[in-house]
Amino acid sequence: MNYLQSPQKEWLEQSPKAYELRDELLHHFSFAYRNHPDLQKKVMRIREGGGHKDMIQDLIELAVLGEKNPEPLTIINFDPSLNESARTTSHSMSELLAATNGSKDDSSANKLARDKAYTLLIEDMRIIREVGQYVFWRNPDRKEKYVNSYKRD
Repeated sequence: MNYLQSPQKEWLEQSPKAYELRDELLHHFSFAYRNHPDLQKKVMRIREGGGHKDMIQDLIELAVLGEKNPEPLTIINFDPSLNESARTTSHSMSELLAATNGSKDDSSANKLARDKAYTLLIEDMRIIREVGQYVFWRNPDRKEKYVNSYKRD
C-alpha cells in the first residue's frame, strides 16, 4: 500500500463533512447577518471561490467571523460550538490536504524518486553532449545539436 493512499482515503471520507459544515455555517451566517450590511459583505466574500483550499480558508474565516460577531447568531439560536468545530476542522483538513498532496520535504518517496531520476538523466545528457561535441568537432551543424542551450544560473 502506498503511503499516500491512507491520507487520500481519509480526505475522501472527511472532506464531504467539512464541505457540509462550511455550507451549514454559510446558511446560518447569511440569515443571522442579513440586516448587517458589513457582515453580510464578509459572508458573501467568503462564499466566493471554490476548491479544497478555499473550503479550508472559508472554515477558519467563518469561525473568526462568528466569534467576533456572536450577537446576531445568538438571536437565531446558533450553536457557538460550530465555530470551534469550524476552526479545528479547518486545521485538520489543511494538514490532511498537505499529506494528500504529498510531502514537500526530502522524506517524500515520490520526490526522492523524481530527484534521483532527474540526477541520473541530467548526468547522462551531459555525457551525450560531451561525446557529441567531441565526435562532431569538425561538423559545426551537427556539433551545434549537442550544445546545451539552457544555462543554469
